[in-house]
Order: sequence, then C-alpha cells, then structure tokens
Amino acid sequence: FGITQTGLQDQLLQKVVQFEEREIEERKNKFVQQGAINKARLKQCEDDILNLLSSGTNLLEDEEVINTLDNSKRIADEIAVKQAEIESSQKICDKTRAKFVPVAQ
Repeated sequence: FGITQTGLQDQLLQKVVQFEEREIEERKNKFVQQGAINKARLKQCEDDILNLLSSGTNLLEDEEVINTLDNSKRIADEIAVKQAEIESSQKICDKTRAKFVPVAQ
C-alpha cells in the first residue's frame, strides 16, 4: 500500500488542530459520528418501508404500514434538520481547520 502526500497532510492537520484547537477537532469527530448514525437511521426506515411494501398486504388498509410511513416521515424530517445543523457547524470547523493548513504542508 502507498502513502499519498494528501493523506499525510490530512493526518498532520488533524494532529495540529487536535493539539491547538482540541474542541474544534472533537466537534468535527462528533459531527462525523452523528452523520453516520443519521444515515443508519434513514437506512433502517427505508428497509422497514420496503419490507412492508413487499409483504403483499393492502397498503391503504394496513394500519402498521400507515404508522410506519408516518414514523419514517417524522424521522426523515428530524434528520434533515439535524444534518443541516451539522453541515453549518462543520463549515465553521473547517474554516478554523483551514487556518492550520500551512502548518500541515
């Protein structure tokens, strides 16, 4: 396997920011983790809906289907709001990290 210049710079940038601005790096890591959790929740909702659709029951009369769709919509809306907050906060973190790029190069 090979090591690229960009990969080394990213690792060094992470170490520098972690040393100089620990809170920023911790927030960035938290955002990455929360994003992964959100994606997993959306995937589970999609799987639940697909399972119900493939069951062959009458979708308009099955209360479980209706409840699952309502719940999935609510979860998707919550995640959309959280993702928007994460993205705006990540931009702030990235601006702070960008100040240390010359050190990592």
